[in-house]
Amino acid sequence: MQDYDGQFELNGQEYFYRAKDDSGSSKITMVNNEEHHYRMVEITNKETGDYDAMMISTGDSFTMFPNMVKNQYEKYLNSK
Repeated sequence: MQDYDGQFELNGQEYFYRAKDDSGSSKITMVNNEEHHYRMVEITNKETGDYDAMMISTGDSFTMFPNMVKNQYEKYLNSK
């Protein structure tokens, strides 16, 4: 798929993700004098076309990695 920032596989399904870039799609919080960064991400199932949007914690920067998105999305799916 085009126009996506990355992809990962989870439970035999392929997913693509894209970080939203509008003004309300990222935030920084301070916890114990440490910055914690979050980005709004759309995650799309390649087969079904279904998607979810969720805030992903990106640690101390706004850089995202496939395993970071995959692990947080897996936790989200398991909590449903």
